Amino acid sequence: GWSYIFYITGIVGLIWCAVWLTVVKDKPEDDPHISTEELKYLRENLDCGPNDSIPKHIIYPWDKFVTSLPVFSIVVAHTCMSFGFISLVVGVPLFLKDTHNYPLDSSRTGLMSFLPYLVLAVLMPVAGTLADWLRNSEVLTTTQVRKTFICSTFISQAILVLLAGHLNSLNGSLLCLVLAIGLSAFAWAAFSVNHLDIAPQYASVLMGLSNTFACVSSFLGA
Repeated sequence: GWSYIFYITGIVGLIWCAVWLTVVKDKPEDDPHISTEELKYLRENLDCGPNDSIPKHIIYPWDKFVTSLPVFSIVVAHTCMSFGFISLVVGVPLFLKDTHNYPLDSSRTGLMSFLPYLVLAVLMPVAGTLADWLRNSEVLTTTQVRKTFICSTFISQAILVLLAGHLNSLNGSLLCLVLAIGLSAFAWAAFSVNHLDIAPQYASVLMGLSNTFACVSSFLGA
């Protein structure tokens, strides 16, 4: 039944946590399975020698965070993406029911909810690989890749949603909406790593900041 979705994901999460706590170590030298060559490489290239210590108190430049245009841009992109994504995921079944008289029984609703995530799962590694290739091959700069992916995704999604609303075909509308959700992969390949681009040492805090606004917009979208 539907309840097993929660049981299975919860059990998998607990197993993952157990493996993480057992395998992952704070420092390379604490790992009993690390080779001498790997430990030497990490110490020479990542400044993680045995005497390195993690500062107990980190001072974050919050004034610069809230006045930075790049940070503001990331927050806007993340918020817009989450709002649109959740709105589409929640609204697709209702749209098809109201517009095309598509029956919403449990099996069909599950299929419609599954398809966008399937497309997203397929396109996510494609988008990430393409972004890295464009940067590493110097076809585009990092900034150009991020801007191109985000803008092209938003424009494509807007066109597909408008097209879905004007099509008389059920399959055509469903295809447009599934693609609109799936193309989110290209936006995620841009703004989700943008925090590392502009401030790698504060990336976790910036992700938390942008994700806070994104979650609020998701509540509104739902």
